[in-house]
Amino acid sequence: MPDDWDFVDSWLDDVLNSQRLRTPSLKSASISPQDGIPRTAQQIAPPSPTPSNWPGRPSYSPPSASKHPSLKGRCCAHSNSYNCDIMPSPHKRVRAGDDWLSTTTATSALSDIQLPPTAHSRSSSPTNIKATSSVRELRAIYRYASPPLKFTTSVDENTPQSVVDMIRGLPLHGVGVIPGSLKETIKATMPFEYIPDYAFNASTPNDHFTDQNLWRTVTNTLQRAKSCFIDNDPEAPWLAIANKLLEEVFAQPELEGMLCVKDVQYSDINSATLLPHVHNAAIPTKKADLALAISPHAPATVPVYDALLTSDPIMQLSQMSDPSVSRLVLPGCVEVGEPGKNYLEASLQLGVWCFAGLAKLDELRVRSRTAGRKTPTAAMSRQISAADGEGCTVEDQNSVVGVYTTAMDYSRAEQNLPVFGWTAIGMDWKLHIAFRDTTNDGVMILGPLDSGGLGSVMAIFKLFKTATALVKWAKEKYWLEFRSIVEA
Repeated sequence: MPDDWDFVDSWLDDVLNSQRLRTPSLKSASISPQDGIPRTAQQIAPPSPTPSNWPGRPSYSPPSASKHPSLKGRCCAHSNSYNCDIMPSPHKRVRAGDDWLSTTTATSALSDIQLPPTAHSRSSSPTNIKATSSVRELRAIYRYASPPLKFTTSVDENTPQSVVDMIRGLPLHGVGVIPGSLKETIKATMPFEYIPDYAFNASTPNDHFTDQNLWRTVTNTLQRAKSCFIDNDPEAPWLAIANKLLEEVFAQPELEGMLCVKDVQYSDINSATLLPHVHNAAIPTKKADLALAISPHAPATVPVYDALLTSDPIMQLSQMSDPSVSRLVLPGCVEVGEPGKNYLEASLQLGVWCFAGLAKLDELRVRSRTAGRKTPTAAMSRQISAADGEGCTVEDQNSVVGVYTTAMDYSRAEQNLPVFGWTAIGMDWKLHIAFRDTTNDGVMILGPLDSGGLGSVMAIFKLFKTATALVKWAKEKYWLEFRSIVEA
């Protein structure tokens, strides 16, 4: 994936170059012109015998690149392989440079950060050392950013009660996720599929028409996912499967069309102040692929949206810059990838999206409480694009910290409103819940939680029911709490 994380590689190169300029060269650690390995390493580890010197082996001469033109490219690539600081990751799509819009002057400011030098590996060394990954490096930096972005795997004493209640309402154990009327149908259609009895729901009255439609959705999704997996398809088909499945979930009559799916893979975070900072500069990164939005066309949402945007036509209700989603409420997201995608990369993109969403809620809290007062500056309101922030004064930028602290004071007195997201890597879907960490004013990402997937009948039913429960939560909890924030 040569283009996927180039912006991080460039950032790290700037950091390392600035570090080299500040560090005097040491003769004892000079670089050998032959193989690019420090002489100190050569003195410690004697060179391995070449194949021609192995006892009992005939001499071997590698094929000449001049005699074999097809080997030239490969030889050149191999000779430079020891100079790679960043491990490649699976290829995604090429984005249209939008990732730089949310960082403005972040590169120059972040060049002062001291990072540990990356380690090279040699096949002849007793222990191979893996080169530093830019994704792992970013996750480590986010942990100590301002405010920090952290990850955890379980509930503890600092987890808000609203998050605990949210998790308890999800069918994560798979109990009763399959309509009982489909038991014989599944047994006849897929005789080799094992499904425990507790997965069937025999207490709910059967709706034959609804259950059969659900079964068609399940079988079609399973077949499409299986074909993509067998054919080694790239990310785009997996993105289409995720989009279609969520649309089927949202189309259920009892959900009243409250949620819709929006493609945000090319949309930027609309303000650098919504991102974690290091040395007063936003950290460059990428975002999620799909946003789960409160629909502007549902009967229950139309009057609220109209009233809010009529009072302020330029108001942005979400963290995204694209006009189609910037004026929508976004309680969740999905980061999609083909089966070979790195989970750390996907969770980082999801985490940054959720971080910006929670920061946007804090901003809206401040906005609603400062109505009628002096109009905030551009940096305080956080409603401008990072690319348009050149007119902000130093005082405006410094005031962001004060606004953020005020937002935290208000949020502590209210219910901690979380957001959620999935990493959908091939058939494996993992749920994450993001909430404000009141111990350090940062954001905590709780996950991964097993919410099903596309690999089996039971897994996809659990995923479908979990998504349905989250939509109900967004309809009954998130939307009402959001209205209380913006209408205060």
